[in-house]
Amino acid sequence: MGEAPTVPATDRRASTAREQRSRGGLHRATILVLLVASLLFAWKAHRLQTELQLGAPRVQALAARRFIRNEHLTSTGQRLKPATLAERYLLLFVTSPLDCAPCRDELSTLESVHDFRPDIAVVALASGSSRQEIEQTRRSYGLTFPLLEDPSGTLLESLQLPATPWKIVFDLTTDRILMEDPRSITDDEKRAFLTRLSQL
Repeated sequence: MGEAPTVPATDRRASTAREQRSRGGLHRATILVLLVASLLFAWKAHRLQTELQLGAPRVQALAARRFIRNEHLTSTGQRLKPATLAERYLLLFVTSPLDCAPCRDELSTLESVHDFRPDIAVVALASGSSRQEIEQTRRSYGLTFPLLEDPSGTLLESLQLPATPWKIVFDLTTDRILMEDPRSITDDEKRAFLTRLSQL
């Protein structure tokens, strides 16, 4: 019975070296994949945390974007397309007659926004109110920003908001919803909202 052929030592060393290089390459590739996955996970976690800090969007984004791209009638009889305003940001405040008195008092806070952030346009949707009622609200609070009419409540319904009052901040240059906020009643809540606005 013949003996098995003997593999020369040089061939064995070459084969071993190739196997080591192959394992080393596989090891490096595995580390690279894990590193990329780790960086991707960290980026997603950071983005989620940022969204939570700003106020993660809760409205139907498509409905909200459609709303600001359409023309609406203001309480002064003019037609306004919010998305075409000159400012970079748009703060849309949605209110209805069912809102409590302190909730509606937030209109005074919103009137001051343009003073410290001239790049933020403020527009309010006064749903469920007549033109006369809206104009009375304007005079009572000394408002200078546009108030949109929605006597039948159809515009409010189209936005699919979880509640009113509700505030939505858009970046008109990127067509993104940056922030949302429910009612701000207490002084601390109002200050917190204005602080978040100042950080945009």
